[in-house]
Amino acid sequence: MRFLILVAIVFSATFAPAKTPAIVAKDLLDKIEFYYQNSDGTIELECKHWIGNFYSGDFEVACGKGTQLFKQYAAHVVVRSFSRGDQTTFEILYWITDKNVKGSVPSFSSHSQLFTVDRGTKIREFQMSQGIENDYAQLVLKYKP
Repeated sequence: MRFLILVAIVFSATFAPAKTPAIVAKDLLDKIEFYYQNSDGTIELECKHWIGNFYSGDFEVACGKGTQLFKQYAAHVVVRSFSRGDQTTFEILYWITDKNVKGSVPSFSSHSQLFTVDRGTKIREFQMSQGIENDYAQLVLKYKP
């Protein structure tokens, strides 16, 4: 009987359900923001974002709404942290699909970042930029934990 209880505990701990992409995206919704900037810094567009795909947890991003420079993107953002000993490691996955490119092959770019800090270090904000439009512009992601 003890063996059966031990197996049940190990099995449930090992195969506990992870957060779904939609839950991860909902947790991030108010902690992230985006803005568009061209490479020479002369154009900056305010962006709005919302969960666009409930199943994948992707965000829809609209920049420059109401202007002639209106842009649309799909952004997949995942932020995870792992603590071990006296350190915390953050993993940030940031992928963009450019919805402005017409044609059969979508234009996309991706970036992954991994960094480690001493446990207890307060991170106020970090930013990641993703090159878009053949690197003539970037979609900047701000994250505030």
